[in-house]
Amino acid sequence: YCVCMEGQTVTDLREWFCAQAPQLNAVLAEWAERAVAFEDCDGWRGSGAHSCESWFVNECGFSRPFAAALLRAGHAAHDLDEVGDAFAAGELSVEKVRLIGTVATAEDQGDWLRTARSSTPAQLARQCREARTSKTDEPGRARLQRSLRHLHMWTDEVGMLRISGLLPTEDGWLVRSRIDQIANLLREERRSGLGIDLDLPEDPEGALHVDALVALCSAAPSDGSAEPVPMQSTMNYHVDHGVLSGENPGGRAHIEDGPAISVAVIRRLSCDGRVRA
Repeated sequence: YCVCMEGQTVTDLREWFCAQAPQLNAVLAEWAERAVAFEDCDGWRGSGAHSCESWFVNECGFSRPFAAALLRAGHAAHDLDEVGDAFAAGELSVEKVRLIGTVATAEDQGDWLRTARSSTPAQLARQCREARTSKTDEPGRARLQRSLRHLHMWTDEVGMLRISGLLPTEDGWLVRSRIDQIANLLREERRSGLGIDLDLPEDPEGALHVDALVALCSAAPSDGSAEPVPMQSTMNYHVDHGVLSGENPGGRAHIEDGPAISVAVIRRLSCDGRVRA
């Protein structure tokens, strides 16, 4: 039994949050509606901002991701009347409305509403991502991913290297599996006392992956005179039998903790993989 503030228990606060969330969603729905109207009438022009999104960042102190989400949710609510009604009633959050707006149409918005109500934002994001992916054929998706691949590196104001990029699905999961493998080795070393981190990081798991990336780069030959040490990597993916047989094309078919993949990719990967029922 814990008293958190002014005589309120954890249960009291939990109930308060759950009761207030719909009201907050409804307020944000009005903000989103007004934000779209403000954008449509070019109310932000003449202020020095480059876009309506930037205006909200500069004038209202919003973060850029939140300002972008607010505008996208407002457009989705305007274009999809059922979604807009649910948003105004406080049933959906800004994030859920933004996600639905990336896939829903006037014809299937009711289905997406039911999905959103029963899903967390993370679950809904995954289902929306899979729906978008399924609309692109495999060759087209591969070409798109290749054309969008990039890796940007720059030094920030405190002298730390920042890295941002996009990798095609299979390349990305190869990189991730290698980093995860080395991170697991480093984790075991530190548990056994072989490695000690004297400067405790704010994000231990993130720091471990940085150390793994550095170790991976350090182990690679720098002059091309020697072959890199082979490392075995494992990539798990999950697929329903009905997807492969064609009985249930909309079933589960995705990389573990990752994006959806097509039947063609699954069949190709399975040539060198092991199947576990």
